[in-house]
Amino acid sequence: TLQWVPCYEGKECARFSRPMDPADPIINETVALAIIRSPAQVPRSDSRYGGSIFMNPGGPGSSGVGILRWAAYEFQSKIGGPKYFDLISGDPRGIGSSMPLPVCFPNNLQRQQYWLKQEVIGGINSSPYALQYGFAVAEAFGQACNSTIMRYMTTLLTVQDVIAIAHALEPNVIEPLINYWGISYGTFVGNTFASVYPHRLGRTVLDGVLGTDDYLSPAWHTGLVNTSAIYSHSRSCAATLDRVNARYGPTIRVLSVARSTIC
Repeated sequence: TLQWVPCYEGKECARFSRPMDPADPIINETVALAIIRSPAQVPRSDSRYGGSIFMNPGGPGSSGVGILRWAAYEFQSKIGGPKYFDLISGDPRGIGSSMPLPVCFPNNLQRQQYWLKQEVIGGINSSPYALQYGFAVAEAFGQACNSTIMRYMTTLLTVQDVIAIAHALEPNVIEPLINYWGISYGTFVGNTFASVYPHRLGRTVLDGVLGTDDYLSPAWHTGLVNTSAIYSHSRSCAATLDRVNARYGPTIRVLSVARSTIC
């Protein structure tokens, strides 16, 4: 079960314990997931109450607690009416207020020294050797972050954690359907969810879809291919805003109405 306590001006927070490796009971370690809930605008006894929506803000590594702490109103305004929903998110394994966290430095001083050194050296185009140095530093950093938790911060385990939280919310329902809203990397989580546990998904929104093939490759080869064209197009849109509104305004209004059918 989940024990909710008031937090962050109108929110509710809880901790949820999960096995470090649900597939291997021999590993007698657990993770404590930090969870936050932004309550619906109507009581749960109200006929307009629609249940919960689980939200993953992306990253990977973004704090769901932080997102709902500061921007819950913005997200709630997009899903209110005719049904109203609780928004639930959290810090994934090894992130933010979830425990344990990865240990990459023996102390805070060395952590600060590392990041200050990166600022002094600059970006990958700051010198002829910056790219080579960057690869070496990244490899060393990866080797330093050798905490046990690192092996259990996977997308599939993130999905399984959401399912377990849903069970804790509705313990009397055998397999409650889960409404899911994923943003950026959260769309990859959603795609994984739909691929592995399609029967557990309710209504689903994948917002700002991540290129799965590119994400799974060793390097994001296509992520910046059209960057210059996108910037140029954005400047053109700003210069001809009236024409843009005339062309796309009706589509935006149609989508705004259609959104209510999702909720």
